[in-house]
Amino acid sequence: MTRQATLLDGLASALNDSALPFERGAHWRAALLWPDPENQFVAAYDRLRAGLAPHGLSVYRLGEYDPSSATGPAIWLRCLLDAKLDDSPSPGAVSVFLLPGVSSAELRHPQTLPKLLRPLAELQYRGDIFRNRRQARDWTVGSFLRSSEQGLNLDVATDTRTDEAVATALPKLLTYPLSDFPNRRLTTEDFLRLIEPDEVRALLAWIADPNSARAGRTPETWESVRGLVKATFGIEMDAKGARQAAVERLAKGEGAWRKVLARVDEAPEQYRAVCEELRRAEQPMLPGFSEPDRGTSADNQLQEQILGAALRLAADLPHQDAIARVLALEVEHGPRRTIRWAKLGEAPFARALEPLARLAAEVRAPLAGSDVPGLAQAYADGGYAADGALIDALAAGGPHADIVGRIARALYLPWVDSLATRFLNALESDGGAGSQAKPIVVATGTCVLFVDGLRLDLGRRLLDRLAASESVSFSWRLAPVPTVTASAKPLVTPVAAAIRGSGRPNLFLPLETSSGKPADTACLVAAMIARGVDVLAKGETRGPSSSQAIGWSECGHLDKDGHSMGERLAGQIEDEIEAIANRVQALRSAGWPCVRVVTDHGWLLVPGGLPKSTIASSTLEATAWSRVARLTDGSAPEAKTLPWTFDANVRIAVPPGAHAFRAGEAYAHGGVSLQECVVPDILVGEVPGAAPASGGRVKITSVNWKRYKLTVLLNRDAPDHHVEVRHSERDQGSRIEAERVGGEGPIIELRVDPDLDEETPVVVVLLDAHGSVVDAKKTAIGVN
Repeated sequence: MTRQATLLDGLASALNDSALPFERGAHWRAALLWPDPENQFVAAYDRLRAGLAPHGLSVYRLGEYDPSSATGPAIWLRCLLDAKLDDSPSPGAVSVFLLPGVSSAELRHPQTLPKLLRPLAELQYRGDIFRNRRQARDWTVGSFLRSSEQGLNLDVATDTRTDEAVATALPKLLTYPLSDFPNRRLTTEDFLRLIEPDEVRALLAWIADPNSARAGRTPETWESVRGLVKATFGIEMDAKGARQAAVERLAKGEGAWRKVLARVDEAPEQYRAVCEELRRAEQPMLPGFSEPDRGTSADNQLQEQILGAALRLAADLPHQDAIARVLALEVEHGPRRTIRWAKLGEAPFARALEPLARLAAEVRAPLAGSDVPGLAQAYADGGYAADGALIDALAAGGPHADIVGRIARALYLPWVDSLATRFLNALESDGGAGSQAKPIVVATGTCVLFVDGLRLDLGRRLLDRLAASESVSFSWRLAPVPTVTASAKPLVTPVAAAIRGSGRPNLFLPLETSSGKPADTACLVAAMIARGVDVLAKGETRGPSSSQAIGWSECGHLDKDGHSMGERLAGQIEDEIEAIANRVQALRSAGWPCVRVVTDHGWLLVPGGLPKSTIASSTLEATAWSRVARLTDGSAPEAKTLPWTFDANVRIAVPPGAHAFRAGEAYAHGGVSLQECVVPDILVGEVPGAAPASGGRVKITSVNWKRYKLTVLLNRDAPDHHVEVRHSERDQGSRIEAERVGGEGPIIELRVDPDLDEETPVVVVLLDAHGSVVDAKKTAIGVN
């Protein structure tokens, strides 16, 4: 027999086949009587009528007179055939009369039929009765599914519960693709799941609120849920004490209940009421006599107390001991972040421990590098991760911000203080030359987006946020000294070439040479407008005025919030990065081919405040910034001094390491540290017609091996970029010896060390002129 796609298709075929023996109106009008003694098919009458009509079947129902639903008494059904009524079937259609509550046996004995039904008796002789011919029985939904001759020949269990489930599921079953049923005997649960496809969700809804769970379902659907839950989980939902028994079984999570508990643990926020029932079901703990069971809320609370106490003690340990203690605590308590109570926000210490452990791992060894370029490159390649971990730890502090801040300070301050001292010494050894930042050059078709205080680690976050949907390129540059907006902002404007010399040295403002005025914000905007730059106000979004246009806009509140909020800035970072990314994308959508995100300076953030320098304040002239000062007429031999970037005759004083000239400031800049001086420069999009050297995006197109010979194809010629082969993308120390043996333009040919084993996993890394990684591809030696 032909395999039917749905039950509806099978019924249509069977009904039409049953109508073949009688002549469809050739000599008299006839109909097919469809007895439905158990009222199974009538439950889906409207769907049956609509679904069978396209198959040439006009279905009518015996019942109270309602011609709008093709329903009426026996005499009306008879008149549909013998008279021409408005509701009579169209010529050529097979008339089918569905008879709820009437059996074929009753039709065979007209003398015993109620008088109101007798007008139908004669129709069985004009036409036929739709029933199971082999068994001479009326159809049920289950018997039709099982019938190998007239029905669908499905392997359906023959028990009463399955037949009841099949009948209940009929409205869904009519159009359900039969091919979606599993290739095995179909049982009660298979059909109940058509009505309630997710019995786990239904069970959890009932545990959370039995009344609401029942009120939100029809009686038929509720019966399906009850049947499924009883068959699958052994709970009779209407029985006394059933809910408590369900909670107890759920807490154990054994057998079929394992998947229910897994659903709760996967998203406990969605099942908070269920979690509260699990909490109430926990065995009470006798203080001093017993310990709570693992994984319970009481155990989580106890472990939080233990972890909090351990972090308090670790904050007072020597640096390396504190690092080791935090890493050990992460091994012990880290897995607790996956339990339901942590996902409900009840494990703040365990949550904060993850970024604290990352911070500890980042600061346990000093950063590589001994001179300014080496230190800056090492910081840009991965050293910034310590700053990012600190931000994440402070943001995760929540109700325990004080304790988290203390241990974060214990981990971070010794590392950043030592690193800042090394960087300042490197600048001094260089005679201050390393502090001479270069002005940017802006290509046409580029809108420069200035973000005050976009530190390098935040630039990396922004890069990750944009990289999913944009072509991006990341590099770094050195900010001028002092690292304040007055000195640094002019060098990242489209008029940076006109910035040189001293404007107002007492405010660290350089000179804008075309106007002869100090390069404050008003002067810079006027100079940009005079040069035809498209200056966009904050929040203003419009495209370039021409294909050769250069734009300028500003956004963000990082520096302002840092000064006002201190270490609480950490909680604002993600929102700020999202706002900056949205601004970039808005400018790109407005028509700018390229958006270049620049900044003026970074900053130091130390929970608890930067330590105060011991340099005598009487020898220094205070400024608005706690990390930079001017020398008075007196001498200050203990103060570190550097030349101002724009006038070497102006000497500025900076505190040692990560110290400040004022006490109590957690957020500060103006001094000399990698965090303040090494700043991101991000290109989003492509510069029209620009050469790679001007900052356009260069990518690795492909890598190809011929044993130990590696051929790297770039998307274009990039003479200021070079390729390395490493074991780890961000680890300079993992570089593999690879000699360049050929290639021109975008093709680079290297030969790696033949002592290495073929199939060794490696990473081909593309670096820009600064040595920053701009692209990478994982591969294996000799494998294509």
